Amino acid sequence: EAKASFDPDLEIAMEVIQCRGSFMVPGDFELSYLFPSDFLNQGAKLALLGGTDHTSQPTANQFGMTAFWMNDRSTVGMWDAIRKRHTYALSNGKMALWVDVEGHPMGSVLSVADARFYVKVSSGRPLRRIGLIRNGEIISWTDLSGDAWQGIITDASPPEGSHWYT
Repeated sequence: EAKASFDPDLEIAMEVIQCRGSFMVPGDFELSYLFPSDFLNQGAKLALLGGTDHTSQPTANQFGMTAFWMNDRSTVGMWDAIRKRHTYALSNGKMALWVDVEGHPMGSVLSVADARFYVKVSSGRPLRRIGLIRNGEIISWTDLSGDAWQGIITDASPPEGSHWYT
């Protein structure tokens, strides 16, 4: 049985999307574990990254990318965004995504009784759905249409110590 271990001083980010699929969504891979959920469930705080592997095989995604929310468009600004976990991984198209909880941006560490996520997303391609993942489990999907959406996604009375990803 695979057991996840990590060194938080060395491992500040992890690839979660690539051309083969998403490591965050159960069912994309036939694994007994899911990266990075097994690390996150142990308390790791990681930036999520997307990448593209070179393959000649048919794949789930045409490409993977990493997006950064950063104040300074420089190498220093990029590393600052990774350390603050102000990144997101995406596939098959560019998009802008903003998520906050009670005014705290993505990557923040805070305690909440009821998690209310303000989400704003736009893309040059049609959006199909957005999911909320808590502790490695998909707890809700919101179907979308068009190229932009904003709204609130809630998780009432989550267990203490939860972590989420949209």
